[in-house]
Amino acid sequence: MSEILEFIDFLNSAGVDVRCNIMASVITSFKTGGNIDLIAYPDSVDKMITCVKEAKTRGFRFLVVGRGTNILISDSGYRGLIIKTDKLNNLTVEADRSCGRILAECGASLTALSIKALKHSLTGLEFAYGIPGSVGGAVFMNAGAYGGEMADIIDYIECYSVSKDEIVRLEKDEIEFSYRYSKLMNKPDLVCINTAMTLEVGHYDSINSVMVANKTARSEKQPLELPNAGSVFKRHPGYFIGQIVDEMGLKGYTIGGAQVSCKHAGFIVNVGGATTNDVLQLINYLSNKIRERHGFTPECEIRIIG
Repeated sequence: MSEILEFIDFLNSAGVDVRCNIMASVITSFKTGGNIDLIAYPDSVDKMITCVKEAKTRGFRFLVVGRGTNILISDSGYRGLIIKTDKLNNLTVEADRSCGRILAECGASLTALSIKALKHSLTGLEFAYGIPGSVGGAVFMNAGAYGGEMADIIDYIECYSVSKDEIVRLEKDEIEFSYRYSKLMNKPDLVCINTAMTLEVGHYDSINSVMVANKTARSEKQPLELPNAGSVFKRHPGYFIGQIVDEMGLKGYTIGGAQVSCKHAGFIVNVGGATTNDVLQLINYLSNKIRERHGFTPECEIRIIG
């Protein structure tokens, strides 16, 4: 306990907002999970790097988290430091008559990013409007929707290398993007801090029209009214997992407080009082049913912590 208190004192002296003994349900969109030892909210890249370096020096387990919209944290909690990037949300735009570049900090929301692009009549980010995650998280998993994904617009990213203690730049081809994947998933040494994107200049009204249509489609088709973490499984070649689950008659199937959404069978929702274990049991149940019926095991899209 004294080690944790010393760590808190250090982070406070470095100007970092840090809180202790916070339930994971406070920082995850699923609203589940146990106690987290420490959560830090740095308001600059330098302070985030300080958190990472000091955690490493002190032998503290640490994890950098965006808006918590695609993760499940264990009911037993997280022993260590979670670094939340909410306050790292600066967006800088440079535009001319033909194109524009946006430099986004890792904690900026995708919705704020797409609105920023709209204000400058820049097209290419319409797909991101309404996705509830952060830029860093979206890069990490190559988030996408409605025919677009982060790989389509990224020039390069800047990452902090924990082992080298320096900021490194990765060009687009070095990030190794593929469907819901980036190299960062297998490189815990690299923490995304900035993302540079190039967009074409378009027509404001056309861009806005697509964004409104995407938002309407999300509202009509997705269970936004209940806690969830987006699509549970990645697409499998030749299959739409939500359609498979629906055809098996599993809409509404419930374990504890976790339920297959009655609105979209590709989602699991927290209908009240769900635990992470409830959600995991339901994921495993669906996975087994799909394997029995179709002969393959779907890959979970949600990141499970602990």
